[in-house]
Amino acid sequence: MLVWVPRFKKLEVLQCEKHQNLTLWGCIPIFVLDMWEHSYFLQYKANRAEYIKAFENIINWNIINKRFEKITLE
Repeated sequence: MLVWVPRFKKLEVLQCEKHQNLTLWGCIPIFVLDMWEHSYFLQYKANRAEYIKAFENIINWNIINKRFEKITLE
């Protein structure tokens, strides 16, 4: 996860294992790549690298940049 931490006014990259049980207090998610098997296994089987490569092709950096601008201006 790429998150904004308003308290420290900085970006951080976090791993979030078992995110259904975890709350990231004070962080605002900007970008998330889901690496659990349910997100890619049906199409990519065990080939995580191919999944990531395909994922990179659909990232809209303009939207991510707008999210970042919006939260850092608040």
